[in-house]
This record gives sequence, structure tokens and C-alpha cells, in this order.
Amino acid sequence: MNQEKIYRSLYLIRRAEEEVVRIYPTDKIKSPVHLSIGQEAVSVGVCEALQAGDTVFGTYRSHALYLAKTGDLKGFFAELYGKATGCCKGKGGSMHLANVSEGMMGTSAVVATTIPQAVGCAYAAKHRGEQTVVVVFMGDGAAEEGTFHESLNFAAIKQLPLIFICENNLLAIHTHQNQRQHVADISGMVRGYGIPSERIDTNDTASIHACVTAAAAAIRAGQGGPVFVECMTCRWKEHVGPGDDFDLGYRSAKDVQEWKDSDDLKVIGGKILTERRTQIEAEVEQEIQAAIRFAEESPFPDVAQLYTDVFKESAATKLEPASITPSTPGREIGFADAVREALDQEMSRDKTVIVFGLDVDDPKAILGTTRDLAQEYGTDRVFGTPLAEDAMTGAAIGMAVAGLRPVHIHIRMDFLMLAMNQLVNIAAKSRYTFGGQVSVPLVVRAMIGRSWGQGAQHSQALHSFFMHVPGLKVVAPSTPYDAKGCLIAAIRDDNPVIYVEHRLVHYQNGPVPEEAYEVRPGKARIAA
Repeated sequence: MNQEKIYRSLYLIRRAEEEVVRIYPTDKIKSPVHLSIGQEAVSVGVCEALQAGDTVFGTYRSHALYLAKTGDLKGFFAELYGKATGCCKGKGGSMHLANVSEGMMGTSAVVATTIPQAVGCAYAAKHRGEQTVVVVFMGDGAAEEGTFHESLNFAAIKQLPLIFICENNLLAIHTHQNQRQHVADISGMVRGYGIPSERIDTNDTASIHACVTAAAAAIRAGQGGPVFVECMTCRWKEHVGPGDDFDLGYRSAKDVQEWKDSDDLKVIGGKILTERRTQIEAEVEQEIQAAIRFAEESPFPDVAQLYTDVFKESAATKLEPASITPSTPGREIGFADAVREALDQEMSRDKTVIVFGLDVDDPKAILGTTRDLAQEYGTDRVFGTPLAEDAMTGAAIGMAVAGLRPVHIHIRMDFLMLAMNQLVNIAAKSRYTFGGQVSVPLVVRAMIGRSWGQGAQHSQALHSFFMHVPGLKVVAPSTPYDAKGCLIAAIRDDNPVIYVEHRLVHYQNGPVPEEAYEVRPGKARIAA
């Protein structure tokens, strides 16, 4: 471990956030801030153990992670200032930081939200045979979220190249871990999923670095799947904002002082020659002040940016719509067969297309729409999933962001309610929030309508809700012809598409050309 490099990163993060504390009362910073002061050792220890091609996902408290992974002071400060030169064009702010070119894939204001996305990104890396490692950061509060447990299970099943980093500062806002968790042993709980877990109690950069280095090396060598590392740490400042909060009574200054006394910034700094340490600090101070000047002198986004990056305009060549008359006279197929044909043709054409969801590979094959696809394309491209709508939707988003084109099948639209956070807050908003750095070429198939004996939780037609969410596209084919063309268009779209299928139309026959064609969204077909 390079002591000078580690010290430089620790010092840069500490001083950058101390400047945030200084500037914040002026209202120049245009978003709330969740400071990492006191927790820097975790991000620095982890990121110094990674390679350039590795990727990380963070939480809303990710200033330290962003700077440790990217070193991008100018983009960081400009983003906090809400400026057009920010890492996300001023659209994300402190809680939504991304620099995809540097492997910083993004953060979220919603607890545990990025965990399944990292799972999906790791699946994409394994699917492509890459020797990269994906790391996802979380707090101790995220261990109480269902999507965390769903993600652990899937990561273990698929043996994904993923390292979970839990920054355990013992607090979810102002509530202690002991008040929230009956057994306050997160790493022990994770072992129940068959995932190797380690707890580091010392907030020690070197120990964290050694642990992650070993885990990453094993993953790259194909000797292990996911690993969980619980890092005990302490946030020195209030939950959100630049101040102290000891007056609230949930913790004391003495509690925090014990962590300050063992501050790794001082410990490592004491091991470096004074002259060299002073030089490092002077260089960092110059960089920070230059970044602040850059942020203050940069323009705010133009008003047109309000409407930019909501969708990605595709540069791909679009197929012309086919004639309604089949190319082979007399050829008629059913709606379900048209859906299957679209999947088959697109999977044959594009190896990034994958199909998954609950019961995708069972004998009924989702009314026949996925019949024999697993046998033809393999179980890494067509597979069933655990009963975990939230995490599997998040994983689908992660796969899409990482360059795959997933078709995620929800048997019933009613069950999409279990994945609303991922669909509305992430799939729809990621491109906009991260300033156009990512696209989400995701198709979510969902059935609506009642059949014999279906009740209120198996028959809801909720597609009108999704039509009011900026960033989502919604298609609802009513004929076999449209079923094939709409699905091909949706798969080739670089934006998230909700593909709505009425259960009863699966048994309808109609003319469908054999060749590939697109029926693009934008205008309803008048059937009668």
C-alpha cells in the first residue's frame, strides 16, 4: 500500500468536505449534503484496491467514494453548485453523483436502491467473461431493506463478481443499530446466504485495503463469488448538513471523540516525512481552491436542459414497418407465438439480448412466449429468477446500464407494484439525473386483464400510471402483428419500455410477416 497516495486521497476528501462545510451557509451549494467526514478510510481503502476497469455504486453519502474513485474535484464541486459543468450537468446534486467513464456508476437518495443495480452490472460482467470487479456501498440501515436480502440471494446463486461494502456507522439518521435490528450482526447474517463475510472494527485504511485486495484477486482468479465486508466507522457530522448534532441527545461528543482520536488521516500522516506531507497538502489545497473557482465561474444549466436527456434518441437504423400482409401467403400465427418469434429473432441477431423472470424457463413458458429459448440460447441468456420483483427489476436496470438489453418478464402487472422504486426512481430517471451518461435499454413485459376466476390482484391495468412517468415508454399491442413489431422496436430502443400484454389476446391469431419489422411507439392504432 502506497502510504503517500493513501494520505493524499484521505486528505483531499477531508479538506474538500471541510470546504463544503465552510461554503454551505452561503447558499452557493444548491443541494443538501450528507458528509463523509470521519468515514473516508472506507472509500479510500476500497478504491485503492481496485483496478481502473472496476466499477462502484454508492449511496447518498458518497462524496468520499466519488473522490476516491475519480479524483474529480472540479466535477464534484460544480455538481454541488448546480452548474452545467458538474459531473451530472448540475442535475444530480450531492446525492446523485456519477462519473461513468471513471467507473463511478451512480448513487441514489433511496436507501439500498443501488444494491440490485450493482448485482445486475456484475451479472453483465460475468456474462461477458470480463475479469472486472463490481463494488457496491451501503449503510447499516440498508440491511433492513428487502431488496438487500433479495440481492444477496441472487448474487450467491449466480456467484457474481461483486463486493458488498457496508459502512456501518451504527446510525440510520438518528436511530442506533441496536434499536433497529434484533441481532445487530450484519456480517453474520450475510453468512447465512453462503457469502464469505468479514467485519473490520478499526476504521483502518490498511486493513480495509488488504481485505478488498484479497477479495478482488480471488474474484478475478475465478476462485470466488460475492464477498461482504462490514466496515465499522463513524460519521462526525450530522446526518444531513454541515453542523454537529450532539444537542439532539441521541449520541454524545465523547462517542465521536473516541473515533477522532484514532483518525487514520493523522495516523498515516504521522508516518510520512514532514516535508513531503506538507508538499502533498499544499498541492491538494491548490487543487481544491482551483476546483471551487471553477465551480463558481461555471454557468448554470440552460433552461433547455430541463428537457434534455429524458430519453436517449437512438442512432440505430430503424427497420421500416412491414406490410400488414404476411410475406408468406396465408401465414397466420397467434399473439403468443408472435411474441416468441420477436424474442427469438432479436436474440439471434443481438447477443446482448437476455430474457429472464419468474417461470421464464418452466414448462408453460409464460403462455408459450419463451418456449425452448433456454435450450436454444443457454441458461445464461434465458433463465428463471427467485421471487424477488424489486431486486430483479433493479438487476435488470444494472444489466442495461452495463450494456446488455434485458427483457424482464413480470407475469402480472399487479406485481410491478413491488418494483415501483426501481422503475420510477431509477429506470425512468437515471439518464436525466446523471446528465446523459447512461442509457437504460430495458424491456419490462407485464400482463394485464382478467381470465377465468382472476381477482383484483391479478387483473389490474396500470399502464396509464406508467404513461405519466417521464423517461418511460409504454406500448400495448392488441394484435399478433403489433405484438411482434412492438417487441422488436422495444428491444432495440435505448430507453426503458413497459410492454403491456392483455392475457386474453395471447390466444388471438392474425397475419404476421416472418421477417423482422418494427412497430414504433408514438401513436395508437385505431382497431375499430
